[in-house]
Amino acid sequence: NVLYSSGGHFSMLAPLSAQAQLSNLNRQIVSTLLDFFGGDVALVLDAVELHGSDFCIDTNANLSPLGECWSQLNAKLKAQKERLLREVAVSDIDGYTRVFGPFGTGGVETFCIVCHSEPNQPDGLAKHGIVRPVRTDVLEEAERKCSLCESFEDLSRTIAHAQYLLVRYTQYADQPADKMQGELRWHTVLQAFGIQIWLNDEEELVKRYRDGDCVFRLNQPNFAPVERNGKVVPVIGFRFMPTFTPLESDAEGDGVHIRDMDKMAQDSEGAPYYGVLRMDVDDLGRIFRIGLGVRMSLSRMMTLSRMLTMFFEGYLNRICHHIDPTCKHLYPIYSGGDDLFIVGSWDRIIKLAQEIHHCFHDYTCRNPAITISAGTSLHRKKYPLYQSADDAKGFLDIAKRYTHHDGHAKDAFCFWGATLDWSETMPWLQRWHDWLVEQIRADRSANKEASSRALLFKLMRIAELYYQREMELERRSNWTHEQIECRLRCERWLWRLVYYLSKEYKHLRDELDELSRSLVEDDHIRHLRLLTRWVELSTRGGD
Repeated sequence: NVLYSSGGHFSMLAPLSAQAQLSNLNRQIVSTLLDFFGGDVALVLDAVELHGSDFCIDTNANLSPLGECWSQLNAKLKAQKERLLREVAVSDIDGYTRVFGPFGTGGVETFCIVCHSEPNQPDGLAKHGIVRPVRTDVLEEAERKCSLCESFEDLSRTIAHAQYLLVRYTQYADQPADKMQGELRWHTVLQAFGIQIWLNDEEELVKRYRDGDCVFRLNQPNFAPVERNGKVVPVIGFRFMPTFTPLESDAEGDGVHIRDMDKMAQDSEGAPYYGVLRMDVDDLGRIFRIGLGVRMSLSRMMTLSRMLTMFFEGYLNRICHHIDPTCKHLYPIYSGGDDLFIVGSWDRIIKLAQEIHHCFHDYTCRNPAITISAGTSLHRKKYPLYQSADDAKGFLDIAKRYTHHDGHAKDAFCFWGATLDWSETMPWLQRWHDWLVEQIRADRSANKEASSRALLFKLMRIAELYYQREMELERRSNWTHEQIECRLRCERWLWRLVYYLSKEYKHLRDELDELSRSLVEDDHIRHLRLLTRWVELSTRGGD
């Protein structure tokens, strides 16, 4: 009985007798994954025994028996991850070489421009009769890709139009290696485990279906069978999948393709950059262990897991459509389990982060114990996507280390490296960003842009004064954080702010007075540098 399966995690109930097979099963799976991915992808399996008493609920206890078992299981999985591939490495000389190498040929050997893999690597592919060529007959270096990376591109195009998921169980895992020949593709490793998967539209589904296949309808909770050309295909369930994809017609007009990053960056409002967003539910493991309290049960765990999956795999499509109704600016690379990774036009990415937080907050009934953090990064069009993904992940990690004034941790947004709280600082930034952008655009329409642009530059100078002085004070190792903050409140930026904003802009007096008060009294001066940078990019006309 599968309790949960999403986001790279699964849990299930099994007979106690199955525990004896677990070690051997884990070894087989790890060995096969090592052959196909060279250690980049692995799986850890472990189990704990459950007894009838573990399902009892004692309202006087600090933690439910099931919660204690869950904590034990997580501890065992953590220990397994720390000695990943150990059994393979110590099995024999061949196992040691499979884990520690050497790998490939090195030198000037051709490699995939995406994953940097050399041809036919890892070496374990050979035992399965699989090759992994790298295309060399291409005009541009950006097209020099291995068969696996090319297949992922094909998969992304297929997902955009898929209506059904078809699963077929085979016996490939028990057959000789010569039954699995050809190039390494995204579905090859699944065949090695005895599974074939297709993502189809209705016409393809009817052609491919065989008796015994499992068919799921995508993003529609509809169990009605598919009837076409006199053939009936039963549908056994439905699956949510983030299929929101930015598409455009080919130049020749004979098809559609996924918009590339250059075009999404070019279509940004203001500067032609692209943004990356990564979000993650805070302390989900802790929520599962103790969040349900002494009333923790398998049904409650399953409900919580499935509701989170429904949000990230299903509801996210609706949120993306709301922010990008033309479906040209956002591209969810991954969303499932409890986290997501999305790229797109940088201005839409910022709006999307706020909308996801707002929707998730409502989705969880504004439960203060279930929060979400985010990190977003900004990049020029030619900046490599894999590096921008790491940058955004770094910002997400920074958000996870944030502590609020009331003492609660995480629940934050790292916006281009500056960590903010969702409830106060982000609304303040959004409000004054919109107001300043409106002033600049209004003056631009009246051919008076120099005035509002001068105001922006003065605010930028004030922000830079504060930032530079903050850096100087932080270098004084004998000063505490509280001493630095106290000193910063009465530095040169303050009287410069009063001087700049009191002498001019009489027609904006009320708004500027309010802005000044919030900078000084509410300590938002710390965020002025980010605000002015955001406004400058939003109103920029070129690269």
